[in-house]
Amino acid sequence: MPGPDLRRYAPRVIRRTLLVDALLALLVGLVAMAMLAGTSEQSAGGFRHVDAMGIGLVAASAAPLIFRRVAPVPVFIVVAAATLALAGFGYPFNFPFGPLVAVYALATRRTRGRLILAVGGSAVLLTGAALLMARQQPVSEVAGRMVIWGLSLAGAWIAGELVRDRRERAAEARRRATFEAEQARKLAVAQERIRIARELHDSAGHALGVISVQAGAARLLYERDPEGSRTAITTIEKVAHDTMEEISRLVRAFRSDGENEQVVPSGPGALQELVARHRDAGLTTGLEVNGLPQAMSRDVARTVYRVLQEALTNAGRHGTGQAHVTIDFLPDAVELTVTNPVAGGTPAGGGGSGIGGYGLIGMRERVALANGTLETVNAGTTFRIHARLPHPKEA
Repeated sequence: MPGPDLRRYAPRVIRRTLLVDALLALLVGLVAMAMLAGTSEQSAGGFRHVDAMGIGLVAASAAPLIFRRVAPVPVFIVVAAATLALAGFGYPFNFPFGPLVAVYALATRRTRGRLILAVGGSAVLLTGAALLMARQQPVSEVAGRMVIWGLSLAGAWIAGELVRDRRERAAEARRRATFEAEQARKLAVAQERIRIARELHDSAGHALGVISVQAGAARLLYERDPEGSRTAITTIEKVAHDTMEEISRLVRAFRSDGENEQVVPSGPGALQELVARHRDAGLTTGLEVNGLPQAMSRDVARTVYRVLQEALTNAGRHGTGQAHVTIDFLPDAVELTVTNPVAGGTPAGGGGSGIGGYGLIGMRERVALANGTLETVNAGTTFRIHARLPHPKEA
């Protein structure tokens, strides 16, 4: 699904932001103008009445706020200068609305230089305004007003700092979430690759073991028993075809970014088919099923199938051509036991190597992922694998 077109979205955001700032500047100008006009009418002599220049200075102290986000420093300088001019020309300007907003804008984008400018500019504004106002008003009244101005400017700065800190924390949280999501994605990809490698190992190991046995049988029976040789070659063809299909399913599951439930056969019937396939390959295999076969979860079914597949492959490769399989369907678990005699001179279980020496390692990993246990017993002349896979508890 394509993402939003930022080139079309950005202008709308800019227009909306400018509109908000323009409304704020208009509000500041109207409030300042109303206060200036009201104070002028109520004041006795000494103050200058509102005229065109006063209106222009009020506009100069408010209109630049439209650009407070993109140019906070020039905006602060212009607004502070206009406020000082109002005081200098004798207008009864009682509160610095424009400078408050400008200081807030500086604080939300604070740097060392802007901090110095805000502190120094506010000091100049307060000092200059006090000196200019003292010409028309009592010093005590001017001093009280400057205290209010100073506290207001400090409050605006603190408010801007709080907003800036909140934005920075939110941005850091977004960066951290993005990083963690990327790490989780990489971990998921790595785990999926390990799973695919394990599936390929099990499938290829099983197939190559069967093909090796059948190829040897076909070679030995080629002249003496052509029909038996043909049967062995047919088995090789079927195993190779089935393995290629399974590898194709694995690749499709990997490309679809999700595990295909049909990659590994599941259910009691699939276990019996696996035993039958090894019998056809020449491994004399006994099968004993205890308990009532029941539906297994996908993870348990896949694990039981792969453990049985690896155990029979090892039995055929390293044993004497015999194996016995016991499957116990218990109320809370499935238990699988595979026992096979070991060929003379071969370590029990062939070292549990499978292809590349990872057969038993892969089985242990699979069983552990399914919260099960795996035991291997080397009795010298026999090798036994016992796996217990508990059924997942219902929520």
